[in-house]
Amino acid sequence: LGGKQTHHGDTNILKQKLNEKIAKSESLILAKAIILHQRKNLATTGTLRLVNTLIQAFPSILVARLLRFIESGDAVHPSKPIIAAFQLVLLLSVKMVIENQYFHNVIKCSTMVRGSLMGLLFDKSL
Repeated sequence: LGGKQTHHGDTNILKQKLNEKIAKSESLILAKAIILHQRKNLATTGTLRLVNTLIQAFPSILVARLLRFIESGDAVHPSKPIIAAFQLVLLLSVKMVIENQYFHNVIKCSTMVRGSLMGLLFDKSL
């Protein structure tokens, strides 16, 4: 029991020293302030990136499905390849919109971070 208390006490001391170093470091304070200020933009951009990454696999799946329908010839009702083609066009349109929104948010977020940094540096120089 005594060893656990010492280990727990050492951990608290290390955490306290680390927190003191972080509090004294101006660059970490600046990074924390920017992250807190841009939290919504960063979260939105990250979510769009995740959706964009997830959506990348679907066009190849739909193309393979469409090719199977075409290769099967008369065994499949003619409406199935047409529906698959429309699904592919719809998916590629959604993919295009999400990619464009993602890249727009990346540029917007980087511009806002740059502006925040410039403002903070200007305030500090006065």
